[in-house]
Amino acid sequence: MTSPIGSGMISPSSALKYCNRPARALPFLLLASLLARAAFAAPGEAPFQDTMPYSPASHAYHSAALMRNPAFVGQSEALSLSYRLFSYNSSRELSHCAMLEAAGFALSYRYIDGIYDHARRERDETDAHLLGVGKGFFIKNYLGLGLGYMYSMSGPSRYNHYSSWYGGLLLRPLRWLSLGFVMRDINRPSLGGNVVPRREIYSLSVRPLHERLTLSCDLERIGVKRFNYRDLCLSAELRLPKEVSFFAAYNLRRNASFGVSMPIQFQGSESSSLSLDYFGGVRRDSTGNYSSVGARLSRESRPAAIAATGALLKLQLRGEIRELEPERFFAGRRANFFEILKALQDASTDPGISGIVLRIDAC
Repeated sequence: MTSPIGSGMISPSSALKYCNRPARALPFLLLASLLARAAFAAPGEAPFQDTMPYSPASHAYHSAALMRNPAFVGQSEALSLSYRLFSYNSSRELSHCAMLEAAGFALSYRYIDGIYDHARRERDETDAHLLGVGKGFFIKNYLGLGLGYMYSMSGPSRYNHYSSWYGGLLLRPLRWLSLGFVMRDINRPSLGGNVVPRREIYSLSVRPLHERLTLSCDLERIGVKRFNYRDLCLSAELRLPKEVSFFAAYNLRRNASFGVSMPIQFQGSESSSLSLDYFGGVRRDSTGNYSSVGARLSRESRPAAIAATGALLKLQLRGEIRELEPERFFAGRRANFFEILKALQDASTDPGISGIVLRIDAC
């Protein structure tokens, strides 16, 4: 089943899981109530916000989007492992991210060499290790809920012991429409002696050409600040055949990003897929030029993706093969000669089959 929410590196063909136990949804419904009623702190800037490639909160372009909106974690329960390298200013500064997804949970580790200090308007060395966990699920393929937590360990004390909760919602009222909302730093964590204000992200995605084209816009607000139209970010994803995707984003602060992703499907006794992507861009208000390469290996099947290897047709012949097999009341029906021949002819024209393994047992 094709996911109407769409997902870049996260397979759009994976079936969303249904939640039939209302009790399981109670903690997340309480979270939604908390997000709606939260009071805001004084204006300020949250750390670690510019250390991953951009993705809207209502449509996931890559695996790192799970850390932007934890509701995406619930899209697939397939086991997957991903890695991302993030570089600033011609690879002089490097950050790393590794993530494990399983059973609707996401565990992440990030090493961040440096971040942009908005107060001092310069890059700052952090040597930070950021640990994270997220959980999400979908209710009736209509409402996605997620909750995440991050904790930092850093050499410089001003970036140490960052303990932050964040939550996200994802609503799909129509097949071509997705709405996202994220609140970061719900608990107003303390960092370097200062309180980090909450950050709201409102997101809208529309798909005028089904899954082929997705147009998104995100607007952020920090603390009690008013919305600033210059913070409105517009983005688009174009999905080509074989699930190859191109992405671009831009806002009025002249921050721009672009990217491409390509999934590869492996055939075998248990299907798996590998997704590769590249993202780059310019943030004129902070980090400057940046680039990111990522890979995600998953047990998730993506039959529409590029096939790395064709499947092998295994055929076992045992006993006598007749042109017509008699009907049997107490035994399974055996394939006759013409049915076996037809199967071989069909396999010869199937682009997904690269070979035939024939095993002949003695009578």
